[in-house]
Amino acid sequence: MNTTARNRQGMYRVVMDQFEHAADIMGLDPGVRKILSRTNSEIVVHFPVKLDDGSIEVFTGYRVQHNNALGPYKGGLRYHQTVDLDSARALAIWMTWKTALAGLPYGGGKGGVEINPKLYSPGELERITRRFTYALGDN
Repeated sequence: MNTTARNRQGMYRVVMDQFEHAADIMGLDPGVRKILSRTNSEIVVHFPVKLDDGSIEVFTGYRVQHNNALGPYKGGLRYHQTVDLDSARALAIWMTWKTALAGLPYGGGKGGVEINPKLYSPGELERITRRFTYALGDN
């Protein structure tokens, strides 16, 4: 499948196609397939931030935790205007695979905020990050 077709299909669908193909080759147990084909948790938060000009903007953030069988969730935050639940889900799964293949004692997770970071000052980005992590709470 070419890159353009994959982009139209969605990152998560691409990941799941890769997973199914690898699982078929490995003869992966159906129970393990069920576990690894789903995320442990997906969180969508909407949170307000006061900008430098005094206005308030409401942002949308995502946090996906795929699997922590090998250890705590590992995965950073992405700030981009195309961040959505589909991409966070795909990147969390890829992180699970990456840490497992590298023999690291971590699971996979990924978060992000749907913004163009170039449009915000360093102070605004700090406030956005702090409000996002606060909005996630104890998750």
